[in-house]
Amino acid sequence: MYGLSCKHVLPQHRKYIYIGVILTLLFMIYRGYFYMQHPPQISIEYYNEGVALLQKEENIKAINAFNQAIKFAPRYCEAHANKAIALNKIGRYKEAVKEANKSLRISSKHKIALMAKEEAKMYLSLGTKEPVNFIQFMDEKVEKKLGLIPNSIKDYF
Repeated sequence: MYGLSCKHVLPQHRKYIYIGVILTLLFMIYRGYFYMQHPPQISIEYYNEGVALLQKEENIKAINAFNQAIKFAPRYCEAHANKAIALNKIGRYKEAVKEANKSLRISSKHKIALMAKEEAKMYLSLGTKEPVNFIQFMDEKVEKKLGLIPNSIKDYF
């Protein structure tokens, strides 16, 4: 009875309804694109706070700040990517992959998100809950593969 129907509208007025619906849809698409490119100021403030906390190694607080930034701008690519980095730092790798994927759905070539995702996948493949020194990890892999004694790679450099 109160649904979206045009049968009670005069035929010459239907085109205005259709134009209004199309303009509304275009505005919604533009607004989503605009927020992806230019998040609201409050999101930027939370994002900057999260970055500062991430640099201080206060990862839990950084995640909370990024969550607030995402709350006000769900398509804020950088906030998702940096949240993935913070999740990696505290050993929550599956969540980090999910968060990096959210960022990559918004911007498929976002370098920070790609690196965070690959780092999380590496840790998941290792089956470790603790962060690993990547260079040390690669040294050990090379030593095992070449049959070298420990620390002998460093002797060459």
